[in-house]
Amino acid sequence: MADATLSRENAVALSIFASYFIIIVSLFYLIISSIRKNAVSQKDRSGVWVWSGLAVASFGFTWYWMFIFMIWSFHDHERKVSTEALKHTILERMTSWLTNTDLFKQACAIVCSSPLNWWWSEQLCLFTAGAFTIFLYIHRERVPHTWAYMLLGQVLAISVAWCLFNLALVLVPWHPGQERTQKQLPLSLTVPVLLSFLTISLSPYTTELSFLPNLLIMHALLIVPLVPPFSRIRSSPLSPKTTSFYTLVALLALLLRIRTLSKTLYFLQVTSSPFFSWRHPRDAIVILWNAPGVLFGAALGMLHSHPAQASIGWDIIWTSIGWLCWCLCGDRNPDAQWSTTETVRNLFPTIVASVGVTAPMEIGHQLREKSSVKEEAPLKEE
Repeated sequence: MADATLSRENAVALSIFASYFIIIVSLFYLIISSIRKNAVSQKDRSGVWVWSGLAVASFGFTWYWMFIFMIWSFHDHERKVSTEALKHTILERMTSWLTNTDLFKQACAIVCSSPLNWWWSEQLCLFTAGAFTIFLYIHRERVPHTWAYMLLGQVLAISVAWCLFNLALVLVPWHPGQERTQKQLPLSLTVPVLLSFLTISLSPYTTELSFLPNLLIMHALLIVPLVPPFSRIRSSPLSPKTTSFYTLVALLALLLRIRTLSKTLYFLQVTSSPFFSWRHPRDAIVILWNAPGVLFGAALGMLHSHPAQASIGWDIIWTSIGWLCWCLCGDRNPDAQWSTTETVRNLFPTIVASVGVTAPMEIGHQLREKSSVKEEAPLKEE
């Protein structure tokens, strides 16, 4: 009877663990098969190589550290069990580990454990809840299964999902004059996005009991606008302009980044950083001069402080690189020339303020430029 019970426990624990990887493989299959089905041949294959290469690189970096985290978690669990338990089979030890460890909660708790950890993690949350969600929604008619990209980003890596989605956009048929601009965004999108920003703002203040529900609510909110019937809604009463909402999202992200930055600098001061000792008003100049170096030095030190932190940290880095590549090639027609103007303009703000701030600001800026060109075209013809 004991063996039968143990077998059931093994099956449940291992099936839950295996189902996580099955979901990832299934999403990959759905996305890749969809891209291949809708792809058209390209004269210039540079965009295909760029986004494919970035997707592979970001997957390799983030998941190398994720597997290292799983190994760390397993050994951390075994340090807490009795010596007798270590004599069990590897299957029984894995079952004990998976049964008594919440990997998702454990990883998220680590990457939000201090203001400096949150300085990293918040960047990814803001980009995902803001620019990425809106971007997926706007292009849902060009690329099918946008919800799959969001879900893949949540369970795997946002950087991988971002690169794959841009790969799909590069390969999708492009017909001049058939492009439909989403001038307004329905409440079925804007409300979940704003609520997800609320959950992000509350994350640093959650308790051990409220942390995981708050995080799961944020993830669920971002899936809702991308699944039918919500994804079929083009407009609704009180729908804001797309460009205006992008600007609002950028401003909200900027406010949250300023709050996080101030808390991080205070955290570094409390941890006795010599650069933040205040004894004379003139020390303010020294503090302002040294603060960027101290902040980014501490952030780089935090990057590899733990495997879970390294995984999300590299996800943020590759998302930022992918964003700058989007600025380079953008969502243009296949015959357009690549330009470095947007990349140079966004490089420094992305490093300082984060991709969560610059992405919605830049995309909104480009949409305003496109709309102004379309409005001027009929006037020139007249």
